[in-house]
Amino acid sequence: MCSVKRNQPHLYEAIQDFFAMFQAALAGKTPNQVCEEVSKDHGRLEVRRCYVFDALSRPSELSP
Repeated sequence: MCSVKRNQPHLYEAIQDFFAMFQAALAGKTPNQVCEEVSKDHGRLEVRRCYVFDALSRPSELSP
């Protein structure tokens, strides 16, 4: 597991793109779990999400 903040714009965008492609390629085909935690600390709102996939491949390798 890793944490990526928006102050790493290229890495953050690449990960966002990967998840968007992965979810589109497997929509309704692969069960997954999502856990979200929202907290307010030190005057700011923090949202943490954890995605768990049963099988992880690059979207280009997935058959429709």
